[in-house]
Amino acid sequence: MSHRETSPVGRLLAALTARPWTVLLLAVALAGVSLAAAWQMPFLTARSAMLPRDLPEAQRFEAFLHDFGAASDLVVVLEGPDPDALDAFAAALVTRLEATPGVGSALRGVPTDFFARVAWTVAPRALLDVLAAQVIGAGGAGDSPATLTAALRSGAALLGEGDASLPTDLSQLEPALQASTAALAEVRRWLTAPEVPAALHLGPLAAPFGAERAVDGAFRSRDGRLAFVFVRPKDAAEDFAVVGPFVAAVREAAQRLRIERDQAGLAIPTVGLTGLPAVVAEEFVAVQADIGLVVASAAGLILLLVLVGLRSWRRAVVVFVPMGLGVAWNLGLTVPLIGHLTILTSSFTAILFGLGVDYGIFLSAQVLQTPPEVSWSARVVTGARAALRPLAVAGGATALVFAALAPSEFPGFAELGLMAATGVMVVWLATVLVQPALLCLLALEAEAKAAPPTGAAAQAPVRPLRWARTVTLLALVVAGAGAWALQQISFDYDVLALLPRDSEAAELQRRMVAESDFQAEAMVLTAPDVAAARALADRAEALPSLASVQRIDGFFPPDAEARAAQARTVGRALRASPLPAGFAAFEVEVDAETLAALDALLAALAEQVAEGEELAFGAGQKDLLARLGTVSAEIAALRQATKTPQAAARLAVLADTVLRLGRAGVAAVSGWADAEPLRPADLPVALRQRFFSPTGAVAVYGFPARSVYDPVALDALLDEVYAIAPDATGFPTTHRAFSGVVVRAFRVGTALAAALALLWMVITLRRPAAIAVGALPLLVGGGAMLLALWGLGFRFNFANIVALPLVMGLALDYGVWFAHQRLDHPELTAAAVARFTWRPILLAAATTLAGLGAITLARYQGVASMGLSLTVGLVCCLAAALWVAPRAAEWWSPARPLPAPPTTLPHRTEADDV
Repeated sequence: MSHRETSPVGRLLAALTARPWTVLLLAVALAGVSLAAAWQMPFLTARSAMLPRDLPEAQRFEAFLHDFGAASDLVVVLEGPDPDALDAFAAALVTRLEATPGVGSALRGVPTDFFARVAWTVAPRALLDVLAAQVIGAGGAGDSPATLTAALRSGAALLGEGDASLPTDLSQLEPALQASTAALAEVRRWLTAPEVPAALHLGPLAAPFGAERAVDGAFRSRDGRLAFVFVRPKDAAEDFAVVGPFVAAVREAAQRLRIERDQAGLAIPTVGLTGLPAVVAEEFVAVQADIGLVVASAAGLILLLVLVGLRSWRRAVVVFVPMGLGVAWNLGLTVPLIGHLTILTSSFTAILFGLGVDYGIFLSAQVLQTPPEVSWSARVVTGARAALRPLAVAGGATALVFAALAPSEFPGFAELGLMAATGVMVVWLATVLVQPALLCLLALEAEAKAAPPTGAAAQAPVRPLRWARTVTLLALVVAGAGAWALQQISFDYDVLALLPRDSEAAELQRRMVAESDFQAEAMVLTAPDVAAARALADRAEALPSLASVQRIDGFFPPDAEARAAQARTVGRALRASPLPAGFAAFEVEVDAETLAALDALLAALAEQVAEGEELAFGAGQKDLLARLGTVSAEIAALRQATKTPQAAARLAVLADTVLRLGRAGVAAVSGWADAEPLRPADLPVALRQRFFSPTGAVAVYGFPARSVYDPVALDALLDEVYAIAPDATGFPTTHRAFSGVVVRAFRVGTALAAALALLWMVITLRRPAAIAVGALPLLVGGGAMLLALWGLGFRFNFANIVALPLVMGLALDYGVWFAHQRLDHPELTAAAVARFTWRPILLAAATTLAGLGAITLARYQGVASMGLSLTVGLVCCLAAALWVAPRAAEWWSPARPLPAPPTTLPHRTEADDV
């Protein structure tokens, strides 16, 4: 046999082995250039970087961002047992955040001082009429009581002169009775609470009259233990370069405030952050840490496995270096092809480490098993040339599997598919070009193994593989069962489940849904003007799928001119009345006489209620009787509370608090004398930026009643909202649209990948038995993977859904390598071929598993779950390659005995040497 290489591939390989140092230096230089270019490549952390931009939902959301200049709010969640302390901290935090760089606005609710100044815009017209009449009527009244004791005595006297009578309509009395009960309960709270309350709870007093927002507009949980501050950045970009500093600034401001209040001896709540900005920040920090951990761990584990498996540092270098160079080249190629990395594409580097090593293991194994040649370099060329065909089949099939994701409508899959396909081809190319040169440089002749048996030795008896037909049939059943299991594995639409297990943002967002009428992500309905926004908000509040609606139209009523006139009348009358002067001169002194006066007032009130109960009983008004009974019980409890030792001191603090509030209220209502219809520019900055765009459009926010990550609840929500506002936007709308794109892309991409891989093997392997044997590890291993995941209760999510096509790409090498070795040695039994192929297959799989095992260490659960599913899949495919494929080959393509040698040799010609 001549060693002159006449084929183009042979000549190329001969040239590479003739100048190994030149090849290696050029490869390293190219890797350096590639890494330098990749170092400047941006890492996109925004979810929108992986999502399609041409969907109507995405375009509507982009339009909203353009008009209103903000995406989702960062929500500061305050938690503590005292709602008053929460309110005080929230108010101080809003003031501090408004002066923090990067913060556009901070909102803890409707500002009470602003609401008091403009309460006439939302108060019932009838209430304004009554208020005007009473204020005007008080204008000529005599001197008002100047002390608390005198005021209590005056109240008792007025009650004693009263005449109990019942309205014919209970609804006329119900609000007053509810407010009375709330007022009595509030006074008792102040007298009996373990600690002196920090503020009045006026919401229950105003609620019966529909004025709760006027006195308590804070955003709270239902039990009052959580308070929410919605913060918007000045820059609406979702990349970490913008979001990270914004979130850090808000957190730092909150922590500094906690320290200051703690040093002052004030109650401090716990502080946490949630909302999309917090999620993006957590994702980036976790993924950045994971990338370093995963890549370093994968590289270290793979190198260790290669060293142990090959038992030679030279062979480890021969295998590892080309793979590393190929990974570096691919990062450089990603710069012009994609231009950035995302969470999905960055995690593929660790996978490519394990996958790329396979080609080096197979090529070096072929070289080391090649029969001796005239020289070691000639043996390298012969072995490498023999390995090219199976490596090309395996690499081509793997690249096609990944390339099938590239046309996906989901950019996250498309970019992953493109990067993975090019990565496979580039690492394959690096192996073919660089490894022969390294083999020559390191001269591994002494480590070469014996070639597979040929000639008479091939006919030596080898223990046959048992149960070939049974195992193959059972394996095919497993493959079919896997197709069934695929339909049973559900998809988890909860993006919060992708975050680290200890994610603060995820925990708090779930608590917001469960414990309040707010969510970090809301529906956004827009209208061209206030009138349209009013109609839209009215319809939204009637939707069962919305827990609450934030609207601004109440400050801009249609009858604003008439209301302003009423407000001016009230304000001017109050200014002219003795009430402002009376409040200014009023003194709070609490002693035994004050407590006695309070008890007398309560006794007089109890008599009035008792008379009312008799009348209600006689009139048969059971509901009214029950309500009066509640008031009577509250009076009795309060009278008992006035006898406690701390009653006098507590009453003094309460009276002083009420007096300060009353003075502020009188001042605010007096300001109504100058009332004019509001304009958007009159709103506080936080309200104006939240509800009005520069173009005049008005936003209405609807907070879903159930989690937007529940697909059933999300469908119900959007069906209802779209019925009244077809152009509604917000995270729920984009989430459903993008979720549909991801699931469709997964189904189409997986089916296309399988079809292309099988077609490639049909074209390259040609023989039906070889095709079946080559595809069997993938089909059986994939089926076993799906069965195992279903049995473990595994759920697909936005990150691990690519596991199945990735497993297809990773596992093709093993079946193809065995099938090619079977074709190259038809005279051997499947058991004999398995004896010299199992070791490189096992080592190749082990290195890939090392890369995948490193991924499972990630804190980011999306990446970790992808590593887990890939690991399960690869183990199943490896078992199928080592155990099922040889038995299937034994059954489908038994060994063909070598023909008997000829009795005479044919005449030799010069052509035979070629």
